[in-house]
Amino acid sequence: LHLKNTAFQAYLTSEGKLEFQGQIYDIHTLAAHLKNTKAKRLNGFMYWEAKRGESKILLNEIREEYRKSLPLA
Repeated sequence: LHLKNTAFQAYLTSEGKLEFQGQIYDIHTLAAHLKNTKAKRLNGFMYWEAKRGESKILLNEIREEYRKSLPLA
């Protein structure tokens, strides 16, 4: 995964966490840390991007696509 508008990359673990420089983080905490904000957490879904073909897509968009694909309860 790539942090939007930066050169930072992290790897998604099988537990749904991010590995960055040998440490494990959740998407929200690592986004705040790398954006160097005073906040301890940011909405990581709005900051992390995945490659889809030759372009990048926000995790939030992937999450919304998934939610729309679920049958209505």
